[in-house]
Amino acid sequence: MRDGWKAWVRLTNKTSVAYEVGDPRATIDRSFGLMLFETGSASELESRNAEGTLPALRPATRYKPALPKILESQGSWHGVISAPGSLVARSWVRVVFGTLTAVGSTGDVLDDRVIWITDHAYRLRR
Repeated sequence: MRDGWKAWVRLTNKTSVAYEVGDPRATIDRSFGLMLFETGSASELESRNAEGTLPALRPATRYKPALPKILESQGSWHGVISAPGSLVARSWVRVVFGTLTAVGSTGDVLDDRVIWITDHAYRLRR
């Protein structure tokens, strides 16, 4: 994308509970998007998360197709998320999905609210 970024993504709910995805622009914590890291290492993600120093979210502003309001148990959504603005060359990118809010009780096994940062990272070329 010349005037911004885009990512082809898939979100699958492999739990027994439905999660509300809602309108990602409704509140600041409902954003899907990208985070840029110095390395692709999982230990950088883990340590920055533990220290509360995660990079700023680059929120998506467009979703094709639109996000579902509810992601049912065993359901999935796939499409393209995108936004204007440049990304830092040669940084490592992780996709952020969240905040997802449980519909009903999750019991003691799952959190009621989930923000997922992908395990896999992609290195930007330029």
